[in-house]
Amino acid sequence: MIKTILKRIGLDYFLHNRINEYDHLIKTALDKGFEIMPHSQFFDLVKKNEIGSRKILMIRQDIDSDPSYCREWLRIEKKYKIHTSYYFRLCTIDIPIMKEVLAYGSDCGYHYEELASYAKRHKIKSAEEIQQHFDEIRKEFKHNLSALETQLGSKIQYIASHGDFANRKLKMPNHTFVNRDVLDDNGLVFEAYDAEFLDNYSINIMDAGGPGFYNGPISQLDALDQYQIVHLLLHPKNWRSSFYWNTYENSKRFFEGLKY
Repeated sequence: MIKTILKRIGLDYFLHNRINEYDHLIKTALDKGFEIMPHSQFFDLVKKNEIGSRKILMIRQDIDSDPSYCREWLRIEKKYKIHTSYYFRLCTIDIPIMKEVLAYGSDCGYHYEELASYAKRHKIKSAEEIQQHFDEIRKEFKHNLSALETQLGSKIQYIASHGDFANRKLKMPNHTFVNRDVLDDNGLVFEAYDAEFLDNYSINIMDAGGPGFYNGPISQLDALDQYQIVHLLLHPKNWRSSFYWNTYENSKRFFEGLKY
């Protein structure tokens, strides 16, 4: 227990900036003949049945915290002239940074969590009960998305579900309330957990805390030697420590857990 706590403190508050490792990852992928692309480009290839034997690396950045780290990633991406997909939560909206992402030509989407937020607010703890409130959740989602688009001055076309402790309690991910009608009603092209993505990956690897900094049986670099289509899911907190954001998120999770 003590060892786990000390490890968490070390990662949250003393993790060095790993941006050089990101640079190495991108360079290695390009040297191995991978095309690096955002979700939107891959989605188009799938729709047109144009994947073939192409080696593809997709990078999805979920901005759960520390939105300023996007500029670190963007600097490397501009260096190699590649594009990725960024998804921002309501609590990490940073309009100048989001506009930089859009101006560069990368995907800028909404990392939504209305189902979990609604469940916590109303202390709903069963999947059966939360399903009875899908209409209200969809209205809340529509309102939040529209407000974000107004702030940004641009249409959001892509969304990706965020994961929360309430989802684990409910045994239901946030994207459960999203269907094709919801996407069409809000002018959205896709949800990042749509089957069009998941059914066409060779492997999905999510980053994690040290020492390996990845979840699963294989590292990001090793996957480039073994798979044709590699999808990486990254989060700023696993690439550098942020005292403010990690303290904010840890405190928020603690007090929300008590109330829930």
